[in-house]
Amino acid sequence: MPRFRIQCWKTTLVGTSGSGKSTLLRTLLGFVIPQAGTIRIFGRELDKHTVWELRTRMAYVAQEPEMAPGKVHDTLEAPFAFKNNQCLREKLEKLPALLDRLQLSGKILEKDFEKIKKSINS
Repeated sequence: MPRFRIQCWKTTLVGTSGSGKSTLLRTLLGFVIPQAGTIRIFGRELDKHTVWELRTRMAYVAQEPEMAPGKVHDTLEAPFAFKNNQCLREKLEKLPALLDRLQLSGKILEKDFEKIKKSINS
């Protein structure tokens, strides 16, 4: 792919299925390693060290997110098992307010993802 620039907050990726939109996003977040060339984001070359900083500044939401089996609460807790994320654990304290804002009961945290997914799809 030739050189290109993406302006912050001003770019939308549009294309047919299979055209590479998701692959580009996954590459920008360091999930896919390019076979050639380099990626620079915020003026810094993307590598195994800078990818973590980048991930704190960007978000990726997959079309078909993969959810770990088990309860919602377990999945929300999982990222905090990583050493790099333990300093963010207080973010979980905002969960009750977020559930309230979304008009969801706290009981949803004890539900199994598969059951929720089935109820949404039916």
